[in-house]
This record gives sequence, C-alpha cells and structure tokens, in this order.
Amino acid sequence: MIRSIRLHNWQTHIDSTFKFPKGINALLGVMGSGKSSVLDAISFAFFGTFPSVQQKRIKLENVITDIFTKHNTAEVNLEFIKNRKTYQITRKIERSKGTSVSELRCEGKLLESPASQRVTEYIEKILGIDYNTFAQVIYCEQNKLDQFLQIPRGQRMKKIDELLKIDRFETARSNTITLRNRITKTAQDLKSHTESLENMLKTKNLDQLASHISQLELQIETFEKRLKEIKTERDNLQNEVETLGKKRKIFEQLRERYITITTRIEHITKELENYKNMQEAESYTMEFIEKQIERLKNAQEKQKQSEKDLAVIKEKIRLDDQQLKDETEKCSQLETKKPKLEQLKKTEDAIDTLKTAQEKLVKEEALVQSKIEEETASIECLEKSGSKCPTCNTALDNEKKITITEKKKSQISELENSLVTINKEFSTKKYEIKKHEEDRQECLKYINLEKDIFEKVELIEKIKARQETQKKQFTQLLQDFSQEKIDKIEEEIRRFEATKTVLRHIQEKRDLKDQQKQAKINIEELRFRPDDFEEKTKTFTAKDKLYSTDLEKLSSLKSIHKEKSKNLAFIEEQKALIDENKKKIENMQDTAPELDRFKRVLENTQITLREQFIESINNVMDDLWESIYPYNDYTGIQISVEEGDYILQLRNIDNRWMNVEGTVSGGERMSAVLALRIAMTIILTPGMKILLLDEPTHNLDKKAVEDLAETLRNKVSNIVDFVLLITHDEAMESAVTGKLYRLERGENKEDMTEVVEV
Repeated sequence: MIRSIRLHNWQTHIDSTFKFPKGINALLGVMGSGKSSVLDAISFAFFGTFPSVQQKRIKLENVITDIFTKHNTAEVNLEFIKNRKTYQITRKIERSKGTSVSELRCEGKLLESPASQRVTEYIEKILGIDYNTFAQVIYCEQNKLDQFLQIPRGQRMKKIDELLKIDRFETARSNTITLRNRITKTAQDLKSHTESLENMLKTKNLDQLASHISQLELQIETFEKRLKEIKTERDNLQNEVETLGKKRKIFEQLRERYITITTRIEHITKELENYKNMQEAESYTMEFIEKQIERLKNAQEKQKQSEKDLAVIKEKIRLDDQQLKDETEKCSQLETKKPKLEQLKKTEDAIDTLKTAQEKLVKEEALVQSKIEEETASIECLEKSGSKCPTCNTALDNEKKITITEKKKSQISELENSLVTINKEFSTKKYEIKKHEEDRQECLKYINLEKDIFEKVELIEKIKARQETQKKQFTQLLQDFSQEKIDKIEEEIRRFEATKTVLRHIQEKRDLKDQQKQAKINIEELRFRPDDFEEKTKTFTAKDKLYSTDLEKLSSLKSIHKEKSKNLAFIEEQKALIDENKKKIENMQDTAPELDRFKRVLENTQITLREQFIESINNVMDDLWESIYPYNDYTGIQISVEEGDYILQLRNIDNRWMNVEGTVSGGERMSAVLALRIAMTIILTPGMKILLLDEPTHNLDKKAVEDLAETLRNKVSNIVDFVLLITHDEAMESAVTGKLYRLERGENKEDMTEVVEV
C-alpha cells in the first residue's frame, strides 16, 4: 500500500506532499491542476518511467518545472508498505542527464543505489510485478477505465496473452516448428555429405598408403644414422679449422708487426744518414740537452715579456699624452666661464627685487578688491533702504539715492580699472622673474667652477709626473731588449731540438731492433703454415656441403612422411566422422516426432492457461458483481470466447448473456469494466491490491457518477486495499474513505499547484 509521496519541481508541483491511509483516496481539481502528474510520479518512483515517457509522447526531462525559474532538477520520494515492511524510494532527474539518482531503502537501511535499472529490478522483486503489468492492470490512465473494451475485436486475446506472458508459448511453438524444419534439413544435408565421404574413401587404398609410410620411416632412420656420423666428422673438422684460424690471426698480427718495425728502422736509418754532426750529437746526453733547451726558452720568454712590456708602456705614454691634452683644453674652457659666477649674483638680486614688487602688488590687489566689495555692499544696502540713509539715518530722497549710487558705481569702475592695471603689472613681474630664474639655473651650473679648475690643474700635474716615470721605465727596457738576442736564442733552441731528435732516433732504433728480433722468434715458435689452414678449410667445406645435402634429403623424406601420415589420419578421421554422422542422423530422425509432440503440449498448455485465467477472472467477477452492481436487471458478468477472441458480457433477468459493447448503458458499462479491472488486479497482482484511477467518470451521466461513487465507497474499498482516484467531478467526493486533497492552480502559465487537504 502507498503511504505517501512528495513531488519537488515535478511539472506544476514545486513542493507537494500527499499522505494516504488505507481505502479510497482522491485528488480533486480542474483540468491542468496537476492531478495526473501525481500518478505519473508514482509510476516513475516504482519503475523509473510512466506511460507518457514510455510511449514517447514527452521526454523525461520535460517534467522538470519551469515555474518561477528554469529549474535543473526534479525529485520524487515515495513510501509504501509490503509484507509489513516500510520501503522508501527516491529518484532524481537532471536536465540533459536523465535519472541521476535512484535509491531504495527498507526501514531506513539502503538496499540498492545508484543504478536506476538495478533499483527498478529490486522493486519488481518486492512487488512481484513489472512495469507492463502495473501499467495495464493497476494504473488506469485517463479515459482508459474501459481499456479492455477499447482494444479492437480480434486483438484482445493477443493483448491478454501478452499481459499474462503466455504469448511466449506462441513464440516457443513457432520456434519449435522452425527447429524441426531446421533439424530435418540438417539431417538431409548431413546424410548427403556422409554418402559423399563414403564414396571418396572407396577410392583410397589404405594398405598401400600404410606400406609406403613404413618404407619412408626406414629410409628416414638410415639417413639419420648416416647424418649423425657425418656431423661428428664435420664438427671435428670445424674445431680444427677454428683452431688454425686463431693461429692464422696471431700469425698475421705478428707478421704485420715485424714488417712495421722493419719499415720504421729503415726510415730512422735514412733520417740519421742526413744528419751532419752525428759525432757531436752522440757526445751529448739527453739530460744535458733538456737543461740547455729549458735555459734558452726561459731567456726567450724573458725577451718576449720585455717586448710586451715595452708595447704596454708605449701605449700608456700615448694615452697620457692624449689625456694631458684633453684635460688642458678642458681647464682652458673652464677659465672662460668665470664671468658666469659674477652674473649669478646679479641675477639673484634682480629676482629678490622683483619678488618684493610682486608681494606689494598682491597687497594692493587685496586692498582694491576689499574696497570694491565694500562699495558693492553699500550700493545693495542703499537700494534696499527706504527714505532714510542706512548709515546716518538721515532723510534720503530718490534723486539723491540715485546720485550716491552712480557715484559709488563710478568709484567701483575706477577700482576695477586699477585692479586690471595691478594684474597686468603682476604678470609682467612674473614673466621677468621666470626669465631671471632661467638665467640663474644656467649660471648655477658653474657654482663649483673654481673647484673644478683646481682639480683639473692637480690632475694635469699628476699625469705629467706619471709620464716622467713611464719614460724612464721605457728607456730601461730598451737597454735590456734586442731583436738580435731573440734571433740568436731561437737558433740555439732549434740546434738543440735537432740534436734531441737524433738522440731519440738512435734510442728508438736500438729498441726497434730488439722488438724485431723478438717478433721473429714469436713467428718461429707459432709453427703455423698458411697452406695447412687452406687445405683443412677445403676439407671442412666439402664435408659441410655433404651434410647439408643429406639434411635436405632427410627433410624432404620427413615432409613426405608427414603428408602421407596426415592423409592416413584424415582418412581414419573421415571414417570415424561417417560413423558419428550416421548416429547424428539417426538421433535427428528420432527428434522430429518429439518436437511435434512438444508443439502440441505448448499449444494445449497455452489453451489451458487461457481457460484457467478466464475461469479465475469470471469467478472473481461473479463474487464482485453483486457488490458492485446491486440491481436486478443484470445478475452476472463474464468474459467468454467468440470467434477466437474475448468478449465482456452481462447476464440479464432472462438468463441470457448480452455483450457489454453497444447493448448496456454508460453506468452499467462502467460497473462492468470496473468489476473486470478489480478482478484483473486481484488475479494478476494478488500481493498489491492497488488501483490508480485517472478520471474514471469520463462520458458518464450524473446518475452513473453517483452509482460509481457509491460502488467505490461501499463495495470496492472492502475488496481493494488502496485506491487513488483522480477526478474533476465533485460528486466523487462521496467515494472517499481515506483522504481527499483539493488541487488548485491559476490560469496563468507561471502558477504552481497548491494542495489543500479537505
């Protein structure tokens, strides 16, 4: 049973909460007040969808309200009781994302989250029904209370089969026929293939093939034995060739070294023959020559350093000459600027005189301005006064007042002219001060002129003294340095370097002769003959070629043996396959009658289930009819089968069954479909006993509405645990045994639903 539901930003509901007790509950309101959206929310909470979305009449995100502002989320919270346990469902929708939150709790404990489909599957297990059953049995959409009668004749049995899920028997029966035909076809194809295999095997001589394989195995065994012997000989030869190859490498290295040493000895001998003072060179020691070269290089370095120092001092003297010339010229220029210092004093005195004159003009301007203000105030006071003077309180006629006023205005005019003259004179003084200030700034550049001249004179004296010292150093260095000394030292160094080279050659020749002798001994001790290596290599190559040839022959024999063995195995496999196929064909031939029997069983089961369903529905409707329709003109109700489809009928007082369609009145028709709806709820959802009715009074007259309200209140409430009635008809208020909510909403698009508990 549904206990409560809360809608947040759901269509026209900004925040609406409904609590329901057991019995008949109702939502009353005009069209567009948001009644049906509550049923949509209940369906969405249970199964994550509702008919308008399922039939693609709207998108899920369209339920998010745009009232007041465009909201981004909508949320539904539903609480229900099943098997004495209280469950809470929360589902949330986000724009462009769909269902973003799904959550199922039991007594506050989380059971499943956040996957929407997994939550739905869990709820289906608890309720024992899926969405399709809910939508067709429990949830009666607007104008669809008589949904059974709205199904066209000829399609009702199919629709009920789908609801009962026994349409699967039809599918299974169709699949059984398809499977039987497929098995029959497969058996025929397999039989044809097996016969082809048998014809193919008749052409094969298995004994001859097996004999040929045995001969090949003997040949392979003989070749493998021979190859083993050849391989041993070849490996021994290979080891010998490798050993000789290593000796040859050493031999060639030794011979190359011997030739290199001999060539170097010959080269040194030729160089020594060209040296003239051999006896003199041999009289020197290497140590003596090294000391002489070091002495001469030190002397050479000293001369080169003196040459560098001379160049440095010469450059310093040149730079000091240039600096002395520049500083002397600067000093002369400074002397010419002395009159600027006298001009500075005169300029400062002139500025002081002008500023004093300016201050006097400022005071005069203030005095004149004050007189102007005083005279102006006097004129204003005189104009405001009556027939008496405002100063002395004497009698004052109008003519005299005008004369005094004109006189004061004349004085003000003179004062203003004086003020203009003062301003012009002030501007002239200001301009003169500016010019003198510019002259003063120019003169200030020479404020330290005498100090600068003194510093320049001191610098010139220092430069002259430094020049004197540098010239003395230059003269001293010229006495120690001469190009002739440098040339003589370089000649001596070259002579000793040549002697040093001769001594090195003599020592190197002695060492090389010893190395030449040792290299010759090493070659003789190696005892290697190049011809032995060449001969052994040829023998190995021939043996290796023989081994490779026989190896290829053995590989060829093995390939032939493998192919023959493969053919033999294939033939044996085909023989086994033929036997296996024959068994399969036999099994398939036995299966076809079994499938025929299975098809008949499916058909009989489907018919039996239909009959049981109709019998159960009719029994329940028969028990309900007297409660729902307490009149005597129709005493029974049933679903019967005519022309292969279901028909809803009522039994009249003559005990004849009449078709509900086109025969009975609107009220009787509504009672009949209500009985059918309740019966289907009891039979197909026995664990729920819930009905959701959206506008069931559509097309009913006043009397039929009153009868339906009475039936719901006094009859249906005793059979079904929970009914939620959606209606705009206030006459249905009398049907309520639980809670009645009135839903109100203005005509404006931006108005939200307001919920009032009645």
